[in-house]
Amino acid sequence: MTARRAGPEFLITGIAAFLAIIVSLILPVAHFASSYRNLRTELEGHAELLSKTMSRLVSEQPAAWKYFSHMDELLRRSFSHADGHVIVAMVLEPDGAVIAQTGPPLAPPAVHADAPLFDSGSRVGTVRVEHELRPLFVETGLAAALGLTLGAAIFWSLRTFPLRTLRRTLDELHAARGVAESRAHELGLQAAETALATQMTEVLQLAHSVEEADEMIARTAEKLFAGDPGALYLFTESRTLLHVAAAWGGHADDGSFMPEECWAVRRGQAHLARRGELNPMCAHAGASVDSHLCVPLMAQGEMLGILHLGRVPQDAGHEARQALAKRLAGHLGLALGNLRLRESLKNLSIRDPLTGLFNRRYLVETLEREFFRARRAAAPVAIIMIDADHFKRFNDTFGHEAGDAVLRELGAFLKSSVRAEDIACRYGGEEFCLVLPQMSRDGARERAEAIRQGVARLDIKSGGKALGPVTLSLGVASYPDDADTGEAVLASADAALYQAKQRGRNRVCVFGEPAAAEALRG
Repeated sequence: MTARRAGPEFLITGIAAFLAIIVSLILPVAHFASSYRNLRTELEGHAELLSKTMSRLVSEQPAAWKYFSHMDELLRRSFSHADGHVIVAMVLEPDGAVIAQTGPPLAPPAVHADAPLFDSGSRVGTVRVEHELRPLFVETGLAAALGLTLGAAIFWSLRTFPLRTLRRTLDELHAARGVAESRAHELGLQAAETALATQMTEVLQLAHSVEEADEMIARTAEKLFAGDPGALYLFTESRTLLHVAAAWGGHADDGSFMPEECWAVRRGQAHLARRGELNPMCAHAGASVDSHLCVPLMAQGEMLGILHLGRVPQDAGHEARQALAKRLAGHLGLALGNLRLRESLKNLSIRDPLTGLFNRRYLVETLEREFFRARRAAAPVAIIMIDADHFKRFNDTFGHEAGDAVLRELGAFLKSSVRAEDIACRYGGEEFCLVLPQMSRDGARERAEAIRQGVARLDIKSGGKALGPVTLSLGVASYPDDADTGEAVLASADAALYQAKQRGRNRVCVFGEPAAAEALRG
């Protein structure tokens, strides 16, 4: 017998012997344990019932009951059982002396159960019920014989099992284990990827803007795709271009492209292409790329952009990589769609719909934050209050559409005249307000004068008719020169605006000049 044959055969013999021993032991042990537990439960029930019956008899003859000559007969009448085996019931005094019994005590082996005997609530003795164990030992012996028979049958069956079948089974088990381990590895990777994607989605829910989300997306994709180049392209507002929102893995292209340059956009589904194969390469992928994958980002039926992988080699993990890209695109589509919806709803609440500037509510909420930052950084903040001169003339002469056209043009001009950190608001009616962080009073004066001159050069038309020149009155105040709080600086700038109107309009006045200070006091 070769060593190769001896190994499996020895293994079979050992397994067969082990199982035979286990079966031989389990049957008798399990039968004895179960039967003994049931017997104990039955005896406890008999003892409890007999205790209650005898306690009633005792309560009728307190103190003298134990001396009754017919106590044994009373005990036999009170105790009845359907078991064919020998059972003895007895009444014992607290010190163990027998008062009455239905028969002589049983010799070992036996099992008993006790219950207290009460007279008017006080324990005066014990009721005991005994049962012989010999029948249980006989049954256990029969169970052991049956267990040995089954164990021998198992041993014989396994020992004589064809070795060829065993080898085939072992080979199949080995192959199945390999598949299971591979699948477990894949599931582990998928679980880690899903956890990372879920974590990214949760973080995106906390992002305040799409721009803030882009950095989170790039970091997550860098981990998920292990350094492979890729990018996230999003549609512009006009939907005429897709621009790079996030890139990772050394992605070279940081520009934009037209929608028709991407086959995923044109087809509305994922597009995998390899140079030299049937599927065409996307024009935006570049001439140096040998393979790429583009997956659309969808949210509520609308395409937001594409997830682009710049390298998809045809290796063992390419299918998993494609599936991961599609799952990530699904997560990103939902997250970015929700983020854009939140931005849209937020803009509706803080933007003036006519001019596109922030509204007065946003100004009030922001003013406290900007002045807190200014105090912490010991930096200046300037405020410019603006009013369109004789605005009622446009409504009366040309109609309200013309007045709206003037406000829209003023809003567009103010947007183009402020920095990214500045806040341009429509204060109400034809009044506007600019909050300029880290700008001194002199800088704000120059900015206000530039705005006044720039608006005077606007050529505003409505319905094809020129509306004529628009002039502005502007008031300037600053922190910490003029006041210590945002509300006080705003009031100072409003006083300076009032001074500009009093002095003939179409001018800039800075708070602190005598006329402006007098206007604030008034």
